[in-house]
Amino acid sequence: MDFSNIHKIKINEATEINLLSYKDFSPTNFENELLLNERVRLNTIQNEIKKREFVATRMLRNSIFGKDEITYDHIGAPHIRARKYISISHTIDIVGIAVSEYKIGFDLEPIRAKAIKLFPKFLNDEELEIFDTKSEIEMTMAWSAKETLYKLAGRKEIIFKDDLTLHKENGNWFGTIYNPTTIIHVPLRVFDSGHNVLTINSAPIEIEQRNI
Repeated sequence: MDFSNIHKIKINEATEINLLSYKDFSPTNFENELLLNERVRLNTIQNEIKKREFVATRMLRNSIFGKDEITYDHIGAPHIRARKYISISHTIDIVGIAVSEYKIGFDLEPIRAKAIKLFPKFLNDEELEIFDTKSEIEMTMAWSAKETLYKLAGRKEIIFKDDLTLHKENGNWFGTIYNPTTIIHVPLRVFDSGHNVLTINSAPIEIEQRNI
C-alpha cells in the first residue's frame, strides 16, 4: 500500500483536508511507524478493519505532523500538540484528517441509499421542506452535515432532529447548534467527491449566549 498517495483539499487559508485512500494491508507491517502506546493499542483491537483504520489514521498523521500523539478528550474529540485544530473521519477505505487554525468539525460519508431510510431520525419538519428526501446524495449530505455539527457541539447528549438544524441560503449550507446555554452558528461547506460526501465548517463558528 502506498501511504504517500495523499489528496489535499484546501478549504480556505486556514483549513485543509488531507485524505488517504487505502485498501487491504497488514497493519503489523507498519508497527514501527507507530508510537509505543499506539502499538499497545493496536494489539488490543480485534477487528481487522478497525486495525487497518487505526494504522492508516496514524500514517496520515505522520505525513502531516510527524509522530505527534493524537489524544482524545472526554467526549471523544481528537487533539494534537501541534497547536492546530483537527477533526478525523473515515469510511471503509478512506481516512481524512482536517487541519485548521480554528475549531473544526469534519465528516466523511459514503453516498448510499441508507440515508434515505434514516432521514426521519435526523431531519425535522422544517428541514423536510428544504431537502430532497428522495435523493441519496442530498440525504447523505444532510446526514454528514449533522454529524459535523455534532462534532462541534461539545457534548454527547444530542438529539439530531431538535438540537442540530440545517438551512440553505443561495445554495450555501448553514447549521445551528442549540446547546443548553449557547447557540452556535456554523457556515458549512458540503460537497461530493467520487462516491463520498465531505462536510466541514467553512469558517470559524459563532457562539451566541442563550437568554434562559
